[in-house]
Amino acid sequence: MKSTLLLLAILHVAEPYKILVFSAPLGYSHMQFMGQIADILQEAGHDVTVVHPVGMPKYVKAVSKLAKQVLFELPEETQKHLDPKNLKVWDTNSGSISQQIEMFNDFSELQIQICDLLLGDNRTIETLRREHFDVGITELLAICGFGVFNVCAIHFIL
Repeated sequence: MKSTLLLLAILHVAEPYKILVFSAPLGYSHMQFMGQIADILQEAGHDVTVVHPVGMPKYVKAVSKLAKQVLFELPEETQKHLDPKNLKVWDTNSGSISQQIEMFNDFSELQIQICDLLLGDNRTIETLRREHFDVGITELLAICGFGVFNVCAIHFIL
């Protein structure tokens, strides 16, 4: 009896999860980090899809190398605003706190606009809903991921 239970425990096959990773257009390092998470989970046998609003087309290769991708093309004007030169995120000459707050507010407003565009695209959202994902993964800074998970009825979020 014990050996049968041991054999069953050894032979137990875990079912893979369907995982949606939200990769926000926050910058190359963020895209690369979320892409690596997606790739590790894909290699571990899970069914992983990455949704990414494309704000910097030249960096799309960082989204994921192995997982499925749903790339949501942003309007050209929005892409221009996401260019690091226009955001002035790392501008060492903007040392005052008021300038930093203004930059953060502008960046937050841009993320809200991107989220409105994505959540308003019925075709993309329906594509994601039909997948019936088990788990959603996003960054805390990428608040749109939580909205995507909500409309896709994903209840387990990391």
